[in-house]
Amino acid sequence: MLPGETIPLDAVGYKGGRSVGVITGLGGLAWQSSNDRVARPAGPAVTAGEIGQALVTARRDALTSRPAEVRVAGAIGEDLVAEPRRLRIRVGESVRVGTDVIVSRGGTDLSRQVTVYPALKDVVRYDAATRCLVGVAPGTTPVSFIWGKSLTDMFVEVVAGGVLEGQVVVEPSSVILAAGQAIRPRVFVVGKDGFRHDQTEAATYLKPHKEDKNVSPWQMVRFVHDNTGLKALYRYGGTVDLIKRLIAAGFPVVIEKGFQPAGEDWMGHYLLVMGYDDSQQRFLAYDSYLGNGSGNGLPHPYSIFDENWRHFNRVFIVVYEPSREMELRNALGGYADPAYGYQIALETARAEVAQNNSDKWAWFNMGTAYTLLNEYENAAIAYDQAFQLQLPWRMLWYQFGPYEAYFRTGRFEDVLLLADTNRNITPYVEETYYWKGVVYAAQGDAQAALRELDRALYYNKNFVPAQEAKAQVEAGTFQVAAAR
Repeated sequence: MLPGETIPLDAVGYKGGRSVGVITGLGGLAWQSSNDRVARPAGPAVTAGEIGQALVTARRDALTSRPAEVRVAGAIGEDLVAEPRRLRIRVGESVRVGTDVIVSRGGTDLSRQVTVYPALKDVVRYDAATRCLVGVAPGTTPVSFIWGKSLTDMFVEVVAGGVLEGQVVVEPSSVILAAGQAIRPRVFVVGKDGFRHDQTEAATYLKPHKEDKNVSPWQMVRFVHDNTGLKALYRYGGTVDLIKRLIAAGFPVVIEKGFQPAGEDWMGHYLLVMGYDDSQQRFLAYDSYLGNGSGNGLPHPYSIFDENWRHFNRVFIVVYEPSREMELRNALGGYADPAYGYQIALETARAEVAQNNSDKWAWFNMGTAYTLLNEYENAAIAYDQAFQLQLPWRMLWYQFGPYEAYFRTGRFEDVLLLADTNRNITPYVEETYYWKGVVYAAQGDAQAALRELDRALYYNKNFVPAQEAKAQVEAGTFQVAAAR
């Protein structure tokens, strides 16, 4: 170290010869130096003083760590170095400085101290909160790392995202933590070739609270727009023929559907549809729960596929490269206009109700279609009918049209009743608190509104409708925005 430099330290615990992780955050740790004039600890950090050598230890109760040697010199001949020197990532993929990229000088890891500066932020951006470099758009850019007067560069090449085939892995797979301990979990897609594609940023942004029960289609689309160089859209009222047309045009499709694995009650689930076989009357899809059929896709017969898909009003998502927008519009046909899909969803639901007046999914879909078309009185009537037909108890974990329909028709007590019922099942749905907050805001109770909106943001700090509503309540300009 050079005089005046400060470097953080970590204490790592061991039990039975095996690491139990970083314990720096545990209470009762005391840091000591053999020579405070050379190396002065201040909590888990050491500042270099005069030239010389010192040993720094961490002590907790009767346990003392092995000493860390600190040498302070008037000059350091070694240069700042970043490894690897060149990196290739996909659009939307992230790599962490300090784990995947190491910046060091003379054997000292400075990854957590350096300032990180991508030259082309439209190709790679740096997220200081997670210390991750994130691929934004195809291209190559130098990334500079600065520490004091030292600077080093690496080159990052970003390639088009495409569809990742492989297994989702969270590391570590299991851990036991004491109070105050912390780890940084990572999310990877491990491809067939064994290459590990880091998806940590997408996972932590979309579900910042580990217990969050749902990510809605609009949230995924917004993430793509805000954090990658790709584009995305979602539509309601899709059809089997439309999905086949999109796949034939080279656009894999994500759908949300009902799902009930063995031993479980009904829940929502996403499916990536990447092929179809008319001779067998089935789609081929990747399923994060059931697998990907050794990369060939799992079969989903058209009839069963559509029955489960209609539980979510046949909503679908397409992620695409901006250069292919006109191709996608041609494949979508009328669905290029979201309102077209709303109308198709409404007509389909009405036809299904005409065929079976006790079809709870059709009534609920009718309510959602009317809500999307801003016909709230009709939507409320349809939702009333759906609730009388015993919807699954997890329904309001995923679909929130009833809140909006009842709110827009002045049925505030019904909104609060639905929200309280859902909250009593699970507290981990941010929309529950959002809709309570907007009811209180509409009633003029700013304090109660802010309390509920803060709760929504506690469970999802990136939930834009709650962010906007809170700002409006604080400014006295509240206007409700639909969380969809």
